[in-house]
Amino acid sequence: HLLVVVPTAQAGRRLRLALAKRFPSGLVPPLVRMPAHLLPEKPYSAVEELAAFAAVLAKRRGVEFAAALELATTLIGLRRILGENALDLRSAAAKIREALEGDYAEAEIARWTELAAIETEALAKFPPGGASAALPDSVEEIVLPGLLSPLPALYGVLETLATPVTVMIHAAPEEADRFDRWGRPVKLPEALPLAKHDVGVYGTPAGEADAIAQIF
Repeated sequence: HLLVVVPTAQAGRRLRLALAKRFPSGLVPPLVRMPAHLLPEKPYSAVEELAAFAAVLAKRRGVEFAAALELATTLIGLRRILGENALDLRSAAAKIREALEGDYAEAEIARWTELAAIETEALAKFPPGGASAALPDSVEEIVLPGLLSPLPALYGVLETLATPVTVMIHAAPEEADRFDRWGRPVKLPEALPLAKHDVGVYGTPAGEADAIAQIF
């Protein structure tokens, strides 16, 4: 059975519709999932995570629990963004300590070091998270159909799986060396076949939308 990883829920719906039209007499459809569904599940709920961070922040900042909830929500949002790139506050702090230099480096490093300490304390009560994705036993192959920019953390998960992965790329066979094993471009053309009048620059999203609308 196939597991097809699509970039968005809308892409999944379009795939199911296309398969239904292609096989009107019916077929066994593949499993369709978005990249986030393949990442290891956290060993705690969103509410538990929020409460743990708020409790630590309330203690460290000397504020009421309710007041700490807003800051905890912000930190969890930051953790979510980092998690999409296979990072957390602690690993990000380590990278920042290695990379930053200059006049403001010391203050920035101190700020991230504190964030890492908050994360460590907040998560101490929970068991470690899972190390790999939990796929249904029926999945025999994973297909990435033109998945150009999924969560970077997805590739680390795919590396741990014994399940074969097929990558589909919308490109000519002779351009295979322009992509890595996951279908990500690694070599761009020397020059794009675009004239200056083919490129437009607009100051706002509304201006860009108006220009696109004029084409149709």
